[in-house]
Amino acid sequence: MDTIKDNIKLKGKYFIKGTITTVTGLFIGGTNEGLSVGGADLVVVRDVLTNEPYIPGSSLKGKLRCLYEKATGANLVPVVGKNETRDKQVCIHVCTKKSEYDKCNICKIFGIGVGMGGDEQIIPQPGRLIVRDAFLNDTVEKILKNSPHTDMPYTELKTEVVIDRITSKATPRQIERVPAGSEFEFEMVFNVYDDADHDMLKEVFFAMLLLENDYLGGQGSRGSGKIRFGKFKRNNSGDGISNVDFTTLEEGIKLEWKSVESYKGEQEENNEKVKKLSQNNLTVEEIYNELNKNSKNTTP
Repeated sequence: MDTIKDNIKLKGKYFIKGTITTVTGLFIGGTNEGLSVGGADLVVVRDVLTNEPYIPGSSLKGKLRCLYEKATGANLVPVVGKNETRDKQVCIHVCTKKSEYDKCNICKIFGIGVGMGGDEQIIPQPGRLIVRDAFLNDTVEKILKNSPHTDMPYTELKTEVVIDRITSKATPRQIERVPAGSEFEFEMVFNVYDDADHDMLKEVFFAMLLLENDYLGGQGSRGSGKIRFGKFKRNNSGDGISNVDFTTLEEGIKLEWKSVESYKGEQEENNEKVKKLSQNNLTVEEIYNELNKNSKNTTP
């Protein structure tokens, strides 16, 4: 069995913070348990204490990983239903040899579980990326809570119709969505264990850039799930939260670095590149382009 080196030392953490703004309605599915008659056929995930919709960290991280795997053309292996037929399997990219893992950004950034992969399994280092759950900010939460235009608490109902091609019979269903223009506060943490990890940070922003041009959650091929990273100008229109000017960025992405020494109260490590980026109001694409300059390994 191939093994990764046993010793590992945390050198510091990058913090990626900001706002996720929905450009179109967002559907990330929750449970239908307890749903009343006449409600939505598909409901969104909600916080059990506040009843507010939120973006699970698992959904955001999983989508980032999926898009990065596709963009890099990574080979996929079954991690669920290994001995089943293909229609019952779930396949993702997992390295099965140390020689593969040493060169793999996917497994190092997003992580792999012990016991996943093929017969020659490896014992991996911890994944670098931590993705928190993202919750509605206070301003939008109040707007949605008090809006007369929402169909359910904080959300809208979108009706879709399946039409028989021969008889033209229509079968409608209702999908619950978080309205366009909603804002969720997000945070991601990128742990650095090796000097080469600093250069790997740009790959996270590359995946975020891919996501802005794809969709988050479900029903994306039918209009849902388009998002932007950042907080944009809102035009005063009462409770119409979808009236957002996406050409005017008010708050960009915040990128911060904190070394292990700073946690101990010792002198902070100087990171001029991050300081420069954090002082500007930048988009995901602008930060990625800056990090990609003079990079040892340019993203394909």
